[in-house]
Amino acid sequence: MNKTCTTRLLAATIAALLPASAGIAHGGGYSQPIVIDNSGQAMLEQEMACRKGAPADPDDVAKAHTRIESVMQEFFALTPKSEPGDFEKLFDSNNPTWRDASGSVPLVQLAAHMPAAAPQRSLVLMVVGGDDQTARAIWSTSPADGGFYYAGDFVNHGWMGGWRMWHMTVSATKPDMPPAYCHFDLDRSY
Repeated sequence: MNKTCTTRLLAATIAALLPASAGIAHGGGYSQPIVIDNSGQAMLEQEMACRKGAPADPDDVAKAHTRIESVMQEFFALTPKSEPGDFEKLFDSNNPTWRDASGSVPLVQLAAHMPAAAPQRSLVLMVVGGDDQTARAIWSTSPADGGFYYAGDFVNHGWMGGWRMWHMTVSATKPDMPPAYCHFDLDRSY
């Protein structure tokens, strides 16, 4: 059997094994199950384990943690005098959002919502999706810096774009802790 036939057969098998509602969240919505190549059985098992809530590989989680923290450091280095392009390079281009007490803020107006000095913050929790393409994280700031929580969704653009913010909500109320997950759930973003 040639590679094309094997791939089609495997894709059909995966589609038959997965419920019709089990589309994979990616970008702006749900897509059909992934098409798998030569390592089909291993990838199918990984996908099924991921859907059952298996966490991402610990090495991938450590790398994601370091890179997402770097994004947040770059973000908090921005000031009210920063340009819109400075924010755009840190956010995903697929409908990014920023919300604070004033409501949803377009990225072009985000500089006006930045503190004059970077707040002291600490990571409350970070969960990297089993797909290693998305992550959710919550940081808290010290009471001297307002005692806010920054809850964010992040997207991994791979070696060409790295991790970027997708959604960020700033609130005085502690958000719900994100559970372990496989693929990003668009209906549960921060």
